[in-house]
Amino acid sequence: MTEELQTLDLELKELFIKQDFEKAMELLDNATEEDVLEMTNLNWDVVKKYNDQGRTDLLRQHLTFVAYASFITEYSGKRGLFEEQVYQTKFDLFEEIFEKLQAER
Repeated sequence: MTEELQTLDLELKELFIKQDFEKAMELLDNATEEDVLEMTNLNWDVVKKYNDQGRTDLLRQHLTFVAYASFITEYSGKRGLFEEQVYQTKFDLFEEIFEKLQAER
C-alpha cells in the first residue's frame, strides 16, 4: 500500500471512529476502485487472519477495527467492486465473528 493510500485508510478509520459516515463515504466515492479494493482487502485480510487463528480476544480488543473493516467491505460490495459470491464470502466472515463474540458473553 502506498503512503498516500495508507494516509487515506487512516483518515477513513478516524472518520469511522468519529461516526462521520457522510465524510467517509465522500472520500470513498472519490477514491479509485483499485484503491478502495486494496484498502478493503488489506483490512479484511487482517481480520481473517486473526479469526483463522482463533484470536477472538484480539478481535474483541480491536472491535472498532473489525467494524471499520466490515464497513469498508460493505461499501465495496454496494459499489459493485466484488462479484456477489466473493462479497458474500467476505461479509460472512463478519457474521461469523459476531456470532463468536456473542457466544463468548
